[in-house]
Amino acid sequence: MTILTDKDQTARKNHKCIWCGDPINKGELYHLNTVICDLDEFCSGKYHLDCWKAGCSDPYLMEDGFEVYSFARGSLLEKQYQDEPDTRTV
Repeated sequence: MTILTDKDQTARKNHKCIWCGDPINKGELYHLNTVICDLDEFCSGKYHLDCWKAGCSDPYLMEDGFEVYSFARGSLLEKQYQDEPDTRTV
C-alpha cells in the first residue's frame, strides 16, 4: 500500500464520513486518507477526526479494509450492534 495523502483539513463543502456515514459539514476539520491499494487500486476516504482515531486503533482493520458506513461514530462498534433495541427486562 502506498500512501498518497494522510492529513487533516477543513471541509470546503459537505462530505460523508466513510467510517460512520454521518455528514462532515462545511467548515469542519476532517481527515483525508488517499492510498494506492493492492492491484494498483486508488482508495480515498474522508473521516471525522474521532472516526479516524478509532480506525487507527486497529491497524489490521485499516489495512485489510472494512465495509463503509458500518461503524458507530468514533467507535469500533459496528452499527448493527449499536442500533439493536435493548431487550433486557427491568
